[in-house]
Amino acid sequence: MSDSPPSNRDETVVPLRRSATGSGGRNGTAPPPDRPPVDDLRKFEAPETREEYRQRMLTNTAGLGIVVLLIVAGIWIADTMASMRKNQDCVLSGRRGCTPVDAPCRSAGNAFNRPGSASPARAPRSAKSRAPARPPASGR
Repeated sequence: MSDSPPSNRDETVVPLRRSATGSGGRNGTAPPPDRPPVDDLRKFEAPETREEYRQRMLTNTAGLGIVVLLIVAGIWIADTMASMRKNQDCVLSGRRGCTPVDAPCRSAGNAFNRPGSASPARAPRSAKSRAPARPPASGR
């Protein structure tokens, strides 16, 4: 850079003065040290009653419940979105059978397999639908 005076007025650096106290109050003046920055608030204070304490605790509990509900709802929505994205990616890639199908389980504890209950797979056949009996095997 050159040592010549600036030709444009916008390039002039204006020196700023610092206040003597250095605290930077309004207009460079510091507040008096004996006066607090905020007026006395004790005139607004009152002893807290049991009813006010109870009301404050109920409000805090309700607020906590709402926050927990929002967190659970957010986790559920994120999980649902992730599974939908996974299924959509599967379908768009051309695969079949991307979504799981909930089918009833045929285990011993299932209602269809309990003794005395007729399951669709083991329903007794009527006499008309039975196959004809085989002739007895001949002894050879």
